[in-house]
Amino acid sequence: MFPDAVVKHLPRLDKSDHCPLLLDTDGFPPPPSQIKPFRFESAWLLDPRFKEFLKTEWEKVRAKYMTDLGTWQLVSLNGIWRLLEEILWFQKAMTKWIQSRDRNTRYFHTLALVRRSKNKVRALRDESGAWITDQQELKHMAVNHYKNLYSKTLEESRTPISQLLSKLEDYEVIDLHRLVNEEEIKEAMFDIGAFKAPGPDGYQDHFFHKNWEIVRSSVIRQVQEAFVTGTFPEDLNKTLITLIPKVKHLETINQLRLISLCNVAYKVISKIIVSILEPLLPKLIAPTQNSFVPGRLIVDNIIIVQEMFHTFRKKKGKAGAIAWKIDLEKVYGKMNWEFMREILLEIGFNRPISYVFFADDLVLSLDASIKQVDTMVETFKEFNLWFGQSVSLAKSKIYVSKNVRKSEAMELSRRAEIPLTKDLGKYLGVPLIHSRVTKKTYWSIVEKVQEKFANWKINTLSLTSRTVLIKAAAAPVPVYTMQTSKLPTAVCDEIDKYCRTFLWGSTAEKGRCNKLIWSKSSNGDFTTSSAYHTIVDRGGEQQTIAKEIWKIKCQPKIQNFLWLAWKNKIMNNANRMARGLTNDACCKMCGATIESMIHILRDCHVAKDVWLQLLGVGVNSLFFTCPEEEWWKLNLVQQRKKMFGCWPWLTMFSITYWKLWKWRNDFRLSNISTSINTKMVLINKAIQETLELSTQSGSTKAKVEVQLSWDKPLEGWTKLNTDGSRNQTSDNVAIGGVIRGHCGEWVIGFSQAIGKCSIDMAELWAIQQGISLAWNRGIRELEVESNSATSISMIKNGVSLNHPLFCVVEAIREMITKDWNCRINYVPRQKNFVADWLAKNNRELWEGLLLFHIPLLALSTC
Repeated sequence: MFPDAVVKHLPRLDKSDHCPLLLDTDGFPPPPSQIKPFRFESAWLLDPRFKEFLKTEWEKVRAKYMTDLGTWQLVSLNGIWRLLEEILWFQKAMTKWIQSRDRNTRYFHTLALVRRSKNKVRALRDESGAWITDQQELKHMAVNHYKNLYSKTLEESRTPISQLLSKLEDYEVIDLHRLVNEEEIKEAMFDIGAFKAPGPDGYQDHFFHKNWEIVRSSVIRQVQEAFVTGTFPEDLNKTLITLIPKVKHLETINQLRLISLCNVAYKVISKIIVSILEPLLPKLIAPTQNSFVPGRLIVDNIIIVQEMFHTFRKKKGKAGAIAWKIDLEKVYGKMNWEFMREILLEIGFNRPISYVFFADDLVLSLDASIKQVDTMVETFKEFNLWFGQSVSLAKSKIYVSKNVRKSEAMELSRRAEIPLTKDLGKYLGVPLIHSRVTKKTYWSIVEKVQEKFANWKINTLSLTSRTVLIKAAAAPVPVYTMQTSKLPTAVCDEIDKYCRTFLWGSTAEKGRCNKLIWSKSSNGDFTTSSAYHTIVDRGGEQQTIAKEIWKIKCQPKIQNFLWLAWKNKIMNNANRMARGLTNDACCKMCGATIESMIHILRDCHVAKDVWLQLLGVGVNSLFFTCPEEEWWKLNLVQQRKKMFGCWPWLTMFSITYWKLWKWRNDFRLSNISTSINTKMVLINKAIQETLELSTQSGSTKAKVEVQLSWDKPLEGWTKLNTDGSRNQTSDNVAIGGVIRGHCGEWVIGFSQAIGKCSIDMAELWAIQQGISLAWNRGIRELEVESNSATSISMIKNGVSLNHPLFCVVEAIREMITKDWNCRINYVPRQKNFVADWLAKNNRELWEGLLLFHIPLLALSTC
């Protein structure tokens, strides 16, 4: 009712030891309205007129261009906001979940609003502890704080740094001066996240990705000029500063993290600099530093420190040791640029390039002696003079080994001005082991998982969305720690428990039971007996089908749908009638029979038309005739490694299955019917998007990769590709081929089942059939390609009269010598993909020649 309400603690009254509480339902005063800066909206790219506008306006002055874009938005986009809503809310939510195909839902709207609310700074405590709520005072406080933080302190004399650093060779320095090429610039540009927060110019990288051909020349020119001259326009160097809360309940300005939002061109230049420096870093960075250098793992340091603490716990004798955990103030935010310049010049750079040398998680081990401590104190003073960094004494800690007396430890702490501790906490995010490992040691991991689930609005997420979030965000939380530590079983069990609770939609207020019951028990609850009988009755094929469903390269919502459909848990009319939800179990699309899952997705004439159009006449005869359980086995197990054109069979099958269900719902609920041609286009598009998404994903990379492709013939020529194929199980053989013009256009394709014979006979028969088709169609400039080196050799060199293939070889040689230009060559299988597909997919057909005057849909991507 009062979303902005706050509780304020007022000063204590006289003669009372209590502070009054004031409940203010209005909350803090809203900040004054400000003119919002220009921000490019990715939704504008959906308007087909935008690119034409961009071509004419891009070269204009950037400031005027922003104004023109704003005007164009008001004039051109009026009335189409429903089409743009999803991408607008995606930008506002700044989330990556849409990559897992959870489309425009309340989740994104809620996430954007929650994010906006969390990032608002309404009040802060000043140095005296008083709350500041006035927006102008807050601004002045922030400016003064960061001015003091980043001001340069008075330098004292410091030790020269010459002879302390590794130097670059002359040839390495020369290589740094080379001009960056277009490919490097494009790679850096497309390596930036498309929807990262924009800089002062208002553009996200998504704009440059989608309009690269238009903006390419200006971006390349700007970046190359920066590398040649060492300078760039002042506007390019401008940076937006944003403050992000580091803690859940913000009180002081020290609890804000400063983030710089740079322009895209600036990010591109930075990425190129990093790529140029990367090969040199192993030479310049000490072997003890594991960051920034490929091949060096940060977990190595964690293991070393854990072993060090193990030694501390077991150490005996007079010689003690101390571990000194150092916290460096402003480690990433502040550095002495004069010192950096000296460093770069000493190494061999002669132009200003910078990168971070140090991290703030630093643990030192030294002897427990006053001399060692005094030496380290002097070292840190010298370091501060060089680098501009200072040690935060309040946050640094000292830990002593078991054999150091308490009085000695106190004296060491006094000399270092750093407090003693019995627990150094975490190092590089992993708890340091000081004693026996218990559930409490790693309980922070469980709390992180809890926090993630608490931040997600469960009532706005579907089952599929919750599955995605668990896999992508919650389950990986312990992975980093588990690289170096064995987590207690109790911790793993707690994480699993929270994941299960979130998956099935349970909340603190309301629990939800699992969606599946234990069918072997009378009441559906788990018992040891029910588990035993379930395992005994579960066949290997059932387990295989279930595993294959979760391996399919498709969206998680489709995997969930397939699993539910396989379990017969989808609410079709037959299941609805069984539950008393309807009196009519007939299919609404054909009205002919009971609407079961197999009827909706295969046997109904609407579904059958889709499958026939998609698969062609070469579809396995069992596809439409086998029982439902065998049908699942056929498509998910027996054909799991099969390729359908350039598509994995499982991906094609699952997406088509999902689309058929969606079209059924459209017809039943909205009376919307879709034409067969539109359905083919939508299936094609969905498969392409899915494979592209799986290729971009780090966890599931598509292995559909064709390294070689078909080559067009010379102008005026026509090319024939042929192939033969034999089924290893049935020994049935088929041939296939395709004739295409010099522009790649389809002339004709053919396929024929020829019974049982050798593979060499099939290859030769395919060539003969293809040559005959070409001659009869009046083609007189023909190039023939086959991936059978044996057949090509027999045709070119001939065979003896006693050879079993003499007749077909001589028939081909006779046809080649006719009055036309016909040459025959060998090609790898990757360049003969279409002919190979036509042969493979027709091995089980009747004997007879099939001609394809237009390409099948499955070949559209080949």
